[in-house]
Amino acid sequence: MVKKFLAAVSISLLVLVLVSCGGSNEKLLLGGWYSEITLPIPTGKDGISGEIKVHGVENYLANKATSFDGQMIVILHYPQGQNPFNKLEIAYDANITGDWEIKDKSIFTKIVDLKFHPASVKIDDKLIDNDDQKTAFFSEMEKSFKPEDFIPKGSADEERVISIDATTLVTESKDSTGKWIRTTATKTDKSFSEYSK
Repeated sequence: MVKKFLAAVSISLLVLVLVSCGGSNEKLLLGGWYSEITLPIPTGKDGISGEIKVHGVENYLANKATSFDGQMIVILHYPQGQNPFNKLEIAYDANITGDWEIKDKSIFTKIVDLKFHPASVKIDDKLIDNDDQKTAFFSEMEKSFKPEDFIPKGSADEERVISIDATTLVTESKDSTGKWIRTTATKTDKSFSEYSK
């Protein structure tokens, strides 16, 4: 259930695209935008529930290229007694590049390349800081879950613009259930590493 949900929602989450239409508004879009979004993972038949958090900086370039540097955090809650732990939190650093295009007050983004790097693991809110344990954990996880498997290169996404000005960008997109999700981004000249300290 979790894999299926991740597959359906990842494109919308990881491509936090934000834009408007028209020449002057297109110029407002250029540069970096910081945003955060959290979406629930519905409880599956196995009783596992959770959420996905994505935060990062999306940069829009005049040559119609875009890049996202950020982090995806998957938090899973397990029923009592199903595992030796109740909560698992897995963080991946995300680097995504793509192309963007404006049509009818929406931005269409196509993923050109994406990379996820294991960042951290928490079990019941305790950080696994032993490098050997962390490496072993991610190696085991990758047998059944790799973010890249759920977001193929060439995937496309559409976001409709609600508003844009020199400091704030508000967009809406549909999640995997068809529900509209609103995202607010803030103009920034900082890199993601400055937010993740």
